[in-house]
Amino acid sequence: MNTKLHPLFSYEARHAVRGYHLIALIGTLVVGIFGGLIMPWMPKTVFLFFQRAMHLKNWSEMILTNDLLAIYTIIFWLGVFELLRVYVVPSEERYIDIFLTKPLSRSTYLLARSAPLFLVLLALGLALTLGYGASIWISQGRQDLTWGTLLASGMMSTVVPLFLLGLINFLFLFLKDTYNAILLSFALWIAPILPTSLFIYRPDAIAAKPWMKDIVVFPLNFIWHPQSGPFYAAILIPVLLIATAGLLWLSGVWLERRDVF
Repeated sequence: MNTKLHPLFSYEARHAVRGYHLIALIGTLVVGIFGGLIMPWMPKTVFLFFQRAMHLKNWSEMILTNDLLAIYTIIFWLGVFELLRVYVVPSEERYIDIFLTKPLSRSTYLLARSAPLFLVLLALGLALTLGYGASIWISQGRQDLTWGTLLASGMMSTVVPLFLLGLINFLFLFLKDTYNAILLSFALWIAPILPTSLFIYRPDAIAAKPWMKDIVVFPLNFIWHPQSGPFYAAILIPVLLIATAGLLWLSGVWLERRDVF
């Protein structure tokens, strides 16, 4: 039976912001700001290591890199543990049928349970980006970074995990246990930043072709190019958000057509 989306969506939207979202926001900001304050006091050898290994020019860029990885990680894993509650955990504990036999379509159920979460995480990523940007400007000055670089890199570190969460939301429909769901999530989480780790320890493996590191070494590639980074981010961010919405729609269609749970 098809029903309107609005009542269920409104209910889920009203409860989408949870206490641990605010704790994650405050805690991540505090840890990031504290780390940004103490990093410039580290020995010069630490600065030289980051400068050589990551091709960064100053402490502002190094602090921003740390902040971007924090945004990427917190958005991703908050989303994963929320999405587990949509299908995997109910399937594992054998009460998914209770939800799906209610007088609403399966696609309505999936969209209403997951879409508000993505909006909350998008807002959380923006808040972290602005908070970290203000902190860097206050502690390090405005001459090293522009708001274009901050917003481009910060929002890319938000929408990339959102896209991965859209893919995970679909792949979770094929799983019925938390263990495999966590393994799958970890593999998808590490994939975008694995080239960055490889670049730090084996730069010759990626830097052999100059254009390759500018594409795959995320999120450093948006810090390295403060002129072109915001332009590419302005293109990629809407594309990734649309793709994420498409994955949510696909997940609903797939769940609607399944016969066995």
